Order: sequence, then structure tokens, then C-alpha cells
Amino acid sequence: MAERNQRSDTNQTDEHRRRSLFLEWLAAHNVTWDAERIDILSCPESEYEQEESAINAHGKRVRGTDLAGEDTASEAPLSRPAYCCRAKQSLSVGHEVARIPKHAVLSAHNSEDLRHVMMQHEMMQSGALGTIVALMYERARLEQSKWFGYLQMLPLYEPLPVMWSALELEGLRGTDLSRTVQQDLLLMKQDYEELVKPMCEELARLSGASQAAFSFNEFKNAATIVASRAFYVDSTHGDALVPVADMFNHASGREHVHIESNRDDEHSSDDADDTDKRHSAKSSEQEQAVDPFLSIVVVQEARPGDEVFNTYGTISTSALLKKYGFVEEGHENKYDQVIFALSSVVQLVASKLGVDVDVVEARIHEWTPCLLSLDDEEDDGDDDEEDDGDDDNEDDGEDEDAGELVVSDIDGKNERTDSEIESEDDRDGDGDEQEVPDFFLESSGHPDLWFSSCLIALCSGENVETLLARGREQRAVLSGPARDMLLRLVEDRLASFASPRALLKQDGARMLCARVLVERERAILLRCKKVYGKVQA
Repeated sequence: MAERNQRSDTNQTDEHRRRSLFLEWLAAHNVTWDAERIDILSCPESEYEQEESAINAHGKRVRGTDLAGEDTASEAPLSRPAYCCRAKQSLSVGHEVARIPKHAVLSAHNSEDLRHVMMQHEMMQSGALGTIVALMYERARLEQSKWFGYLQMLPLYEPLPVMWSALELEGLRGTDLSRTVQQDLLLMKQDYEELVKPMCEELARLSGASQAAFSFNEFKNAATIVASRAFYVDSTHGDALVPVADMFNHASGREHVHIESNRDDEHSSDDADDTDKRHSAKSSEQEQAVDPFLSIVVVQEARPGDEVFNTYGTISTSALLKKYGFVEEGHENKYDQVIFALSSVVQLVASKLGVDVDVVEARIHEWTPCLLSLDDEEDDGDDDEEDDGDDDNEDDGEDEDAGELVVSDIDGKNERTDSEIESEDDRDGDGDEQEVPDFFLESSGHPDLWFSSCLIALCSGENVETLLARGREQRAVLSGPARDMLLRLVEDRLASFASPRALLKQDGARMLCARVLVERERAILLRCKKVYGKVQA
């Protein structure tokens, strides 16, 4: 007990030191925030405090192995708390609570030495991958880093599923997230080996650190920070770490603040011009002169004592867990869905119809352009059906306006190689090569329009374009073989989940997240089974 109390006192002293360094850093870099109306506090419920039992007497995490077979132990303690913002006084709409100069954001563009290295290696700087490398580099520089004070407030990593052990990931069995985590790890490893590792020796020399500071483990640690905290700033900085802004936590439908900038691109980072991304080393002096800072503005009133929230967008429980490492409890999420992999649908249909798998897959690929041409119309229909008129702030989407937390996959998909970009261009010009949209059940339990249309067309030979044009009413006549296939997919998915009883026996924040996700996906599948499992005349 005495040892635990001593460790707690040490952590509090360390937190006070880091907070002081951070506040000094804010002042030195002209980052302003309204300290009279808002406070930055540590959150005692952070996973790092819940993991006290996983930290041994030496302040190191108990060793384990992740899915990639890498040693997950770290010399750095994991007990840094998470942070949140609370209102000290009433906050009124339109009030600016913070202003962050763009020169203070942590991006590859702002890290001058790193920028030159990346240019030599023909690596673009304006995406998440550039920021991941920048974070590794600045961490390696320690006190010499321009961002040393800011780095004191960041954890070693965020507890995204790519950081979970194989045992912990067993709790996600049956969810689509379980499948995509495996893919993300492979893509991360590929990005590191092909794009980052060739620079490591030079980065180590410039930073004065050993090459261990640029290992795959450090890359993965940095990737979770960027994936969960990066904001799209502009086409020059791309997805960057924005001090202060990243301390506002997410709450669905309770956005108190919004991050604003007169950026040169009023669309999402995914829609940013490819040319800007590939040639982001060009100077942005003209843009900086027009809009040299980001502003955090109140968009919904908050009372004294309230936690002040940002929103990460209209996002499902699965996406929250994958990209930010947490779930929201206590209420249903209308954006939840159950995704079915193309391979599982194709294999079942081919088996039932007695045709080759390649034939079924080719048909679905041929139909994809029909859906894409109706995308805008379908989105309008979704707004009419699901929005209740008070979601103006949620219309931004997951990464649409400046300052919204960018929803970048952990593998840094936005930072593709030139060959990958060229292959995407090829797909745009050839319908057969376009990526097939996901098949999913909506939170109501109904298959989405694309899913139901494909099932009906595959079983009946009806024209997919006609089915899509009919809209949602065609789902009401989902019957016969198409209905049977849907129910079979549902039953197979239900049977694949980890046992709810087994999940209840597991402790810890990660297993709690897994339980919430599995329960919500099970609920959607059971709704589908209830609706379409009825005997139809």
C-alpha cells in the first residue's frame, strides 16, 4: 500500500511538472486559451490509471505480444492521464475559447529538418503518415524539440485495437473490426518498411537519438496518437496535431465547440486535391498571411462545471473504437451498422446458386457504378429519414470542416504511394476495377439499399439499377431466396461472436469496449432476424 501511495504521489508531481511545461510552451508559441472560462483537467477514468495493475514496480508495462509478434513492452510508464476541458464559467455561442497559430501545430511541414529529409525521399508531408514521422522525430529530439512542452501532455500511445493483445482481440471476434485490425497491422508494417525505414538512419543522425527511436514499435505508438488526435488543418499541413484542440473529448450530439479556419479547401481531407497533397512542400506563405491560425469557437452553450465537448462526427461505435480507442455507453448509436465482408456474401450466394465464386464477384463489380451514380440521391434520402432537424453541427461529417477530428484509418490510407494513387486513377476510369461498397445492416436491422438490391438481383436476375432507383421500398419485398440468404448471413454472424458470458468474465477497459460493440452488433442482427425471419405469405 505504501509503495502504491508513493507511486501515486510521484505521478501527481510528474503531472504538475508536465502541465507547467505545457502552459509555458503555450505562452511561448502564442497559443491563447481563455483560462478564466475553461480549464484543462486530467481525467481519472483514463485507461492508463485503470491499467495500474499492468505496471510493475519498475514503472514498466508487463511484457506482452501484439498481433504482429512485436514486443509491446516500453520503458516509458503508461500512467499519464487523459485530459478533458471543463467550463469554469458559462460559455455563450460565438465566444472564442482558444486560438492556435499554424506555426504551433505539429506537422511535417513545420519540422524544417524533417521536411528536407522527406523531400529527398520523395515522401509527401501533408498527410497523416508525414505527421506520424514528425511525431517520432520530435519525440526523439527530447528537450531539443520545438514541441517539447506539448509532447509532455501526450501519452505514449492511444489504446486503439491495433495495440491490443491477441487475447484482448478475441473479445472482438465476429465483428468486422476484428477482421480490419489484422489488415491495418499488415498495412502499417508495409508503410513502415517501404516508406519510413529507409529514412531512419538519417533521422537518427539528425535527432541525435539511436535508431531504436524509429523502430516499428515507435512508429505504431505514434500512429495511434495521430490517428486519434489529428485535425485537418489545410492542404499544406494536412492532418496535423493541434495543441489544446485535441483536449476536447467527443460526445455524439453534444458539440460545444468547433474548430474554424479560412482554409483554402472547404471539403474534407479525403477530398483534398491530390496535386496539393503530392506537392505539399510548396510554400504556403500566401495562405498563412490570410489565415495564420485556427480558432476554437463555442457553438453550443455550456454551464459552469460542464465538460466541454467537440464532436468527431457522425460515427459508429465500431469506428469510434477503431480510430479513437473508446466507445460511448448509455445510449444507442443510430450510426451503428453491421458490415459483411464481400467474400462472405459472395461465397454464400455462389454456394446457394451453384455458380462459381468469380462469376458472382464479377457481377457485383459490374453493378458498382450504378450505386455510385445514385450516391448523392441516397444520401439525401438518409437525411430526410434519419435527421431530426437539429443536427446542423453533425452535418459536418467525420472530417468535413476544418478542425473536425480527421477519421484516418490507423494505416494512414490517405498517404498512398504514387503507384497506389495511379491505381486509384485507373479504377476511376474503369468501372470493373472500382472498389465494391460495403454490404451492411443499418441500426434498424434492415439491409442498406445496395445490400438488398444485390441480393435480390443475384437471386432473381432483376436489374440492379432499377432496384436501386426504386429506393427503400424494395426492401419490403425482400423474400424467397434473397431473404433466406440474408438470414443465413445473420445466423452465421451471430454464431461467430465471442460468448457474452465469456466476455463478462474479462476485466479491463478494453474488454468493456469489446462487450459494448458486440452487444450493439448482436442487437442489430437480432432486429434483422425479427423483421425478415417472419413467415411471409
